[in-house]
Amino acid sequence: MEKKLLLCLVLLSISVAKAQYVDCPAGYQEIDGSCYYFSKVAKNSRQAIATCEAQGGELLEVDDDATRAIIDNYASRCVYWISAESQLIDYWQNEKKEFKFICHANPAASEEAP
Repeated sequence: MEKKLLLCLVLLSISVAKAQYVDCPAGYQEIDGSCYYFSKVAKNSRQAIATCEAQGGELLEVDDDATRAIIDNYASRCVYWISAESQLIDYWQNEKKEFKFICHANPAASEEAP
């Protein structure tokens, strides 16, 4: 199973033309045409997932070098939730473990600046 970094930072994989502006949900920040939410508090895996979903996003999945580079540049140096791998499933489901997380959500694109 691919390693997937789960962070409640909003990542949006959309192409944004230079003439367009990205409108991210409240609390999210736009980075390279995508929206990210970096949590300031630690939560267990289920709480992190629920928080992202309540904000209209999902836990971030890091599946390419470009996304990893963004996270390396913008996320603080701390442990974040990553997806469950078969050999780590018990660790990931442990409700006592709490880490910060990054959410991913789709931005609204428009032709005019807000």
